Amino acid sequence: MSTTPATVVLVHGSWHGPWAWEQVVPLLEAEGLQVLTPRLPSMGATREERGDLHDDAAAVQQAIAEATGPVLLVGHSYGGAVITEAAAGDPRVHHLVYLCSLVPEEEESVFDTLALVDEVLVGPGNGLAIDDAEFSHRPEPGKEVAILYHDCDPADAAAAIARLLPQNAVSGTQELRGIAWREKPSTYVVCTDDHTISPSLQRLLAARMGAAVSEWPTSHSPMLSQPALVAGFLADLARA
Repeated sequence: MSTTPATVVLVHGSWHGPWAWEQVVPLLEAEGLQVLTPRLPSMGATREERGDLHDDAAAVQQAIAEATGPVLLVGHSYGGAVITEAAAGDPRVHHLVYLCSLVPEEEESVFDTLALVDEVLVGPGNGLAIDDAEFSHRPEPGKEVAILYHDCDPADAAAAIARLLPQNAVSGTQELRGIAWREKPSTYVVCTDDHTISPSLQRLLAARMGAAVSEWPTSHSPMLSQPALVAGFLADLARA
C-alpha cells in the first residue's frame, strides 16, 4: 500500500473556475493533502478562447499527471462529465467523487443526461441565458443566487457571481471518449436542496453508476455554503 499522501484534484462546474474551491483547498491542505484545481477551458470571456469538453478533460489529465500521490478526483456539476472522460484508463486515479454532478453514459451527452427526467430546473428561458452569436450559455443575470447560491453567505455569492464566465455550448453536446466510473470506485453526493440539477436526476445517475451515495441538505454549491462539510468528507475518503 502506498504511503504517499493522496492528491485531491478538484474540478469545477459550468461557468465557474478554480476559485470555486478556494474555501475548501486550505482545509484539505491542513489535513496534509496535496490539492490541485485545474481550470476548464470551455469557460471563457470570448468565443475564441473557449475550448470544449475534450479540452476540459485534457486539462484535468494534466493535473492528474502533476499529482504526487494516488488521486481522489472530484467533479462538481458539469465537472462530473469531465472527470468521467479524464480518468478513464488512468491507474493513478483511485476514486471518483461526483458532487451533484452530471454523469453521462456511453453515447450520451451532458444535455442528453439532463433530459433523463422531466424535472428540468434550469434551462433556456428558465434561468439559463443563451447567446446564439457566441454559442454559449450562462445563468440569467439576477437569477444566479436562486439557481446556485441560495444557502450561501451573500458576500460569497456576490463574489462568485462577479467571476462567472460563459461556457461553450458545444461541450454539452459531445459524447465522452471514456467512462471512468465503469472501472473505478465512485461516490455520488446528492444535494437535496439543489435548484440547478434535480435531486431526482442525481439519484437516478448515482443508481445507474452503482456508486456509493451520500445526501446533503445543501444547494448546488456546497463548496461555498458548507466548505468544512466538503473538506471533511473528501479528507476521509482520501485517507481511506
